[in-house]
Amino acid sequence: MVSSFWITVCSLFVCALIFRHEYVKSINGARQQQRQRQLLLVQRQQNDILFLNPKDSHKDSKRLQSPVRQSPNIILFLADDLGYMDVGFNNGLVYETPSLDQLAASGVIFSNAYQNSNCAPSRASLMTGMFPPAHHIYTSSGASEGRVEFMRLLTPLGERARIFNKPHTQTSLPFKSTSTLSPKHVSVAELVNRKGYRTARIGKWHLGEDLQGFQYSTLNGLEEAKSNGTKQADSQKAHNFYGDPNVADSLTDSAVDFIMLHRHEPFFLFLSHWDVHRPVRALEEREQRAQYRLSNITGGSNESLFPWQCSAAYGGMIYALDESANRILKILDGLSISNRTLFIFMSDNGGALRSTSNAPLRHGKGSLFEGGIRVPAFFSWPGVIPKGQILTNPVHGVDILPTICELAGLHKSEYEHVDGISLVPLVMTTSDPTLKRSALFWHMPLYLDGADCTLAYTIDGTEKLFWRNVPSSAVRANNFKLIYYFESNSSVLFDLNSDVGETFDLSFEMPDKKRKMENLLFSWLHESLAPVPQINNPEFQPCHGEDPDKHCRFRLQHCQ
Repeated sequence: MVSSFWITVCSLFVCALIFRHEYVKSINGARQQQRQRQLLLVQRQQNDILFLNPKDSHKDSKRLQSPVRQSPNIILFLADDLGYMDVGFNNGLVYETPSLDQLAASGVIFSNAYQNSNCAPSRASLMTGMFPPAHHIYTSSGASEGRVEFMRLLTPLGERARIFNKPHTQTSLPFKSTSTLSPKHVSVAELVNRKGYRTARIGKWHLGEDLQGFQYSTLNGLEEAKSNGTKQADSQKAHNFYGDPNVADSLTDSAVDFIMLHRHEPFFLFLSHWDVHRPVRALEEREQRAQYRLSNITGGSNESLFPWQCSAAYGGMIYALDESANRILKILDGLSISNRTLFIFMSDNGGALRSTSNAPLRHGKGSLFEGGIRVPAFFSWPGVIPKGQILTNPVHGVDILPTICELAGLHKSEYEHVDGISLVPLVMTTSDPTLKRSALFWHMPLYLDGADCTLAYTIDGTEKLFWRNVPSSAVRANNFKLIYYFESNSSVLFDLNSDVGETFDLSFEMPDKKRKMENLLFSWLHESLAPVPQINNPEFQPCHGEDPDKHCRFRLQHCQ
């Protein structure tokens, strides 16, 4: 009996192993067959052989030989937390990005491209063409995060906000701030849908449950995201793919499928990668490739030469982005539609300082210093955008919507409410182009805590570093940039032409320029109805739980 029992158990175990082996084999086989089918389709297209119907052969041939269409395909390729110096086309020395560099060289590089200081407001601005005061998204949580007793001003509080190490009890918001994009806003997808575009959002969204007009949406490239308008089917808390070393490949698979499916009609593809957001993880072969390069440039040591920018795993994540861009480039070339496809590349904010370094730019993600808001960006459109350009004109993520809308053939009256301006006149010429815009603006009225090297600001009135961001606004006009702090009602002024690292505050040397920049900023805040925190926090205790001799020595004011 006992012998028979164990024979049965062993037999079942062996069967389970065989089933698992066959299941994995079938999955891998299906994926391999899918890739083979795609390669076959590309080969057929290159040879002018039919995709679907022999009767369409002559029509296909004419389409491929025709000049650039009035309504081009548009791909918006967005990286998450990729720093300004993480790419070769910005003269980054540490990581390799050969495919991105090739695309950048084929078009126009923006050396002064900007986003908001963190991901959610940047994505909302890309989709709406408007600055944060219009869509009310300032952070991914929609509120301040950190220790409430260290906040001088009252602001909306998020789930991570703590008062004396206990959950806060805030029941009403001092001003409006949200984490979801309201359906009342007309997105770029909804606009181009009017012109017959096929639209897809593949990857990270971070703007709530409404699909904002995208006809196809997926978070990971494997499962379609649905929304019925009442239940949040795209919850970032429940479904995110940070640190998934395979997600870049599955997103690219889905993007390639979408391009092939809609190769004969205008399409707008928003390919929004999860990389290189923390946690830092990469496939082993990509990490080894990055480690080999790091060892060559640092003499075998990943320390001191490039502080905070020598992670092989981080380099592997960058390779994942670069390989994704390469696959998109190959499918466009294989289908002979590169000459009617605009490829837009950007990051959603500056590099996260616990992953990389933005030097010579100051600080990183979360702050209004250049390291937090200046991003790598380029446009590529072979045969249409003159190649080899590097433009120094300041541009912003809000400019993407009006640029896409103009190219899609929409009338300006359909998007005249936006803050951005079309970049078409800027990129379609090799002459000395200018933009009809007096300044760029940023508004971040919330607190963001941080750790280690991410800290940029002290608790107000003390010498203790605690915040990545404090309530503040900024303006850039020509080469001058001013940041205004609402806690102290003070500002700093920099000349970015001579001081890109923002190390020399000119506010005392140039009081007239400071006053002019402040007036420009205050006028914009007033006109945009931006919420300005003004009420003092009754729980503010800057030295609570701290050694006053070590951290809480109050700074002397300038007037003293």
